[in-house]
Amino acid sequence: MRLLIIPPNMIDHRLNKTITMDREAVCIPDALLGRLLAHASSLVRLSALSLLTSSASITRPCTSGTLKCLECHLPQLLADTDASFRSEVLGLLQQLIDRLRAATANLTKALSKEQRVLAFTDKHNGSTNHESSVELSESRLSLSAHKSFVSWLIDFLTTELRPSASYQRHISALRALTMLLRSGLDPMVSHVHYSRQAQGQIKWPFKFNILNTNLVRAVLDLVMDPFDDIRHAAALVLRIGNQEDAPGSADVCELPQDPSREMPSGTEATVKASASLITFIHRAEKVMLRSGRADHADGVARAYELLFEQAQWTLLQGQTALSEPAPWWHTGLTIVEHLVTQLEDTTAVARWNFSSAAAELPMHGVLASIR
Repeated sequence: MRLLIIPPNMIDHRLNKTITMDREAVCIPDALLGRLLAHASSLVRLSALSLLTSSASITRPCTSGTLKCLECHLPQLLADTDASFRSEVLGLLQQLIDRLRAATANLTKALSKEQRVLAFTDKHNGSTNHESSVELSESRLSLSAHKSFVSWLIDFLTTELRPSASYQRHISALRALTMLLRSGLDPMVSHVHYSRQAQGQIKWPFKFNILNTNLVRAVLDLVMDPFDDIRHAAALVLRIGNQEDAPGSADVCELPQDPSREMPSGTEATVKASASLITFIHRAEKVMLRSGRADHADGVARAYELLFEQAQWTLLQGQTALSEPAPWWHTGLTIVEHLVTQLEDTTAVARWNFSSAAAELPMHGVLASIR
């Protein structure tokens, strides 16, 4: 006996039944399970979400009603105050992402096949096959619905990172973004960060640039968050999103001989990412010196760690040094020298005015960065 989630319009309303049974399957309307996502019991909500997102075949597309129900109720599910419940929801969300990748890949393949069959029929018979035309239209609508849901999910997770959002929304959004980045959806993410399922033969038929300017700014702000797990998750998102494939000994990019020749798009993204980190570090250091808080010092240290790793890729790629906004971030060595200089300046102030140095120039952020 199989369980099928189907749209309500496929049910025989003349019999006034919401569940239709036959010898092979039990058909349940997606709207019925969608209403259970708002149930008072957390167990019922999880069970309904599992039924909506799971399938015996990973390539089976989700119904449009299922995707609409998820858009309606997923924000509340990810903002639940129970950490164990959120962990279960994120696990089901990972299964959904894997299913979306497989389903859209299969839909794209089927759509291409249906187009060839329809073109062959038109050419030889001179008339359009109605059934093939209907299947082609349904495949297009289903693929469009899945793509729209993925786009909505990215926009929704970006909104959840707003400064006024709760801890639950922040941590859930960051972990969900990590899943999307590791799923192979963003072309700028290195293959070494892909999840085990994403490293298979099934790939996304479309790509999204997840880490845009607004999202990077929001994630950078969370690197200074009071909660340690949010700072760690934010740094992980930036590390996955900004790190490109490490070139081998024979794959090191040569500097263009012609100055007018454009650098590769990946290199341009690397430059922009480093520049954003530098701007953020300048702002974060001022906040750290003004507050003296340990969480702000840890955020500055994580930002320096990201910049150091980015400088290593920049050095391997043979990238030319930029003169703006600061000359010290070109290589890992100059970053370390910059931190040592800051530490020496702080100790120099402490020699003649210890209280002023302790109050205005806390050094635990610099020490954490060097570590």
